[in-house]
Amino acid sequence: MKNIFALLVTALLISLNFSCHVQRPLSAFTNPQPKPLKQKKIFNEHGKQRFDNYFWLSNSKDSVVAKHLEDENFYTQQSLAHTTELQKLLFDELASKEDPNAVTTPVKVNDYWYYLKYFKDSEFPIYYRKKQMWDAKEEEIINVANFAINYKFFNFNQYTISPNGRYLAYTFDTIGDLRHTMFFKDLETGKVLEEKISNVSGGYITWSNDNQYVYYMPYDKMLRPNKVMRHKFGTDPSVDSLIFEENDLSFEISLSKTRSRQYLILSCESTNSNETWYLDINKNDAQPHIFVKRQTDVLYYVNHFGGDDFYVKHNIKAPNFRISKIKIQEIGQCDKWQEVIPHSATAIVSNYEVLNNYIVIQDKTQGTNRIRIQNRQNNNTEYVHFDDETFVANLQLGDLNNIGADSFRIIYTSLKTPPSVYKYCIKEKSLKLLSQNPIKDYKPKDYISDKIFINSRDGERIPVSLVYKKSKFKKNGTNPMLLKAYGAYGVNLEATFQSEIISLLDRGFIVALAHVRGGSEMGGYWYQDGRFLKKKNSFHDFIDCADYLLTEQYTSKERFFAMGTSAGGTIIGAVINERSDLFKAVIAEVPWVDPVTDMLNEDLPLVTLEYGEWGDPRTKKEYDYMLSWSPYDQIKKQNYPAVLASGSFFDAQVPYYNPAKWILKLRDNNTGNNPILFKCDMQSGHVGSVGRYEKYNLIALEYAFLLDRLKK
Repeated sequence: MKNIFALLVTALLISLNFSCHVQRPLSAFTNPQPKPLKQKKIFNEHGKQRFDNYFWLSNSKDSVVAKHLEDENFYTQQSLAHTTELQKLLFDELASKEDPNAVTTPVKVNDYWYYLKYFKDSEFPIYYRKKQMWDAKEEEIINVANFAINYKFFNFNQYTISPNGRYLAYTFDTIGDLRHTMFFKDLETGKVLEEKISNVSGGYITWSNDNQYVYYMPYDKMLRPNKVMRHKFGTDPSVDSLIFEENDLSFEISLSKTRSRQYLILSCESTNSNETWYLDINKNDAQPHIFVKRQTDVLYYVNHFGGDDFYVKHNIKAPNFRISKIKIQEIGQCDKWQEVIPHSATAIVSNYEVLNNYIVIQDKTQGTNRIRIQNRQNNNTEYVHFDDETFVANLQLGDLNNIGADSFRIIYTSLKTPPSVYKYCIKEKSLKLLSQNPIKDYKPKDYISDKIFINSRDGERIPVSLVYKKSKFKKNGTNPMLLKAYGAYGVNLEATFQSEIISLLDRGFIVALAHVRGGSEMGGYWYQDGRFLKKKNSFHDFIDCADYLLTEQYTSKERFFAMGTSAGGTIIGAVINERSDLFKAVIAEVPWVDPVTDMLNEDLPLVTLEYGEWGDPRTKKEYDYMLSWSPYDQIKKQNYPAVLASGSFFDAQVPYYNPAKWILKLRDNNTGNNPILFKCDMQSGHVGSVGRYEKYNLIALEYAFLLDRLKK
């Protein structure tokens, strides 16, 4: 909070000193556009020469690099100084949509109901619990704000409580590079214990059932969770036991406990293959046993809900996944798997829960979420129905340990509907609203969310989700529009409610999500058609969506904007090279734009895990294909749209120098006068600022940039 107000005051003073006119040219600034020295780096690869004038920016320890990033930040600040008041207005609007005293709907685990609260003006929450009954005494688990106050960057990742409810293990990161430190707290005494474990993967901490051991994963030098360690609570971490190690550099490990709490599941995963090991968590000397050996292009995910069966969600002859079960004593024999939920050619299974009398399945068909219930006695199936054209309905159990329940929760949201928690009673077929995030001065009925399908150049139907304010919508080319995409890793760009876009919708914007190939919105094949040697489909889908929206007069080129984050930023970079005429301006948050250079650097974190997603440029065929779309390598002399890119100095997933170099090369080749700007957060990592208000600093800057370009 303090940083943004200091920035705004500085920017306002600059604005007053140089001009009272809000639309002055960049040449009016006394601080010129940064023009660092070019130092040609030549790469000799597969009989070709490739060069990079700005490779030197990758040396994060060079003071010249830090100075350049500071110069970029100051230049961006000056370039947008005339929007200072607009930025402040936007920040206040965005922050006002937060419930100052937000409380989450409690979830029951073992004997306690767990929830969190925010208090007025607090950036971080306090976690609480109540024992058994909701009217019981409230117990504070951890006050995140008390920790965060000591750091410039703070990301609280996970907490997990011992089965007896007494001890808390929690992790946080104070740099942003994914490496977390694990701490322990005695919830009876309130004392934080002295033992701590560094370099921990933050999201996979699991207790043994006797409360004596904690299972966790450290990172190797490639930021790959490659080991499972067993730590005896109260002992020196230096004597922790190695339980499992993954030596294949293209695989990483994830860790979870089955729903029955009887087994620890170790999943070794690459892009298109995995291998699961299981361990009886009731035995502290237990060693992991393999479930099924890894096979190329086979993915399977194991859970145990009690009884004699393991359940397996897998893609064997089922690109959209099916669910099978197998007796514990028959593990390893794939021919003994019994089908429970068959494969569907039109619906991809994303989640499921096995109750005593029902199996509840969450799937997605034609880009839309569904919840369906299958009766385990008669196999009858029913669906939960919703009215919105486009929405997200996520399955959740209110009591994680009650498989005898005949009800479950649905976390429901849409582009116009704030997150809402419903209880669905299966026998009564009734939905009961438990809670909905309150949004100040917002009425969902004033907005329309819709889904349309656009024909791509190769005949695929691309879903596009839209939201706009009814009173502002005209469909005659006069509405400004912001088009977003992600399209990688099989991750869906979900049509969830985002309170920050209200500021755009109320100004007449249409906000659209292009569900391009590379995600899984249309099924397993949708992902396969947008990765590796088919990656260009993601870019072409985005262009085809943009062309259609222009042709149908949802907007016009002078009012059309695009935005992408991380792999979505890759799309932005590739698209403006191919079609620089499409957009008035684009925003690229932590964009990955130099894939060939990065993927040839085996010392760079995470690289070996990414070969299956993007390609391995050590192989000529894959090198040639990656080079043909690389946003950095394909920059050419042309009139580029206005660009605002952001990066983070401690980002271990997309190094800061990706957007830093990209911006410089764009400027070198831009034949027009549109501004090309870069904002580098010098204190955070890939996710940027994580405080609930602090995150709006960058959004306010981005929206001010868009609204300012709308006037040009």
